[in-house]
Amino acid sequence: MKNTHKLLLGAALLTLSGTLAACGSGEANSDSNHNKVTLMQNTELLSLDNSSVADFTQWNTLENSMEGLYRQDKNNKLAPAMATKVVQPTNNGKTYTFHLRKKC
Repeated sequence: MKNTHKLLLGAALLTLSGTLAACGSGEANSDSNHNKVTLMQNTELLSLDNSSVADFTQWNTLENSMEGLYRQDKNNKLAPAMATKVVQPTNNGKTYTFHLRKKC
C-alpha cells in the first residue's frame, strides 16, 4: 500500500513539473524585458485628481505616474526625487525646508 502511494505521488510530481515547464516562454532573461514593467488596470480611471482618489486602481496609477519628494535608491536608502536634497529638520524638529528641482 505504501509503495502505491509513493508511486502515485511520484507520478503526480512528474506530471506537475512537466506542465509547469511547458508553461514557460523562455523570454524572462532577454534584454528587451530587463527594464520593462507591465501593469494592468482592471477598471476605468475616473480621475487623476489626487484629492479625490476613491479606489485602489486610481491610487496605483497615481503612485506609478507621479513622483514625491523622496524615493528609495538601489540600496533602499532615502534619496531625493523632486527635492534637491534630503533635508534635516530645524527649529527643534518643527520646520522642514524643501528645495525643489527645477522644472525640465
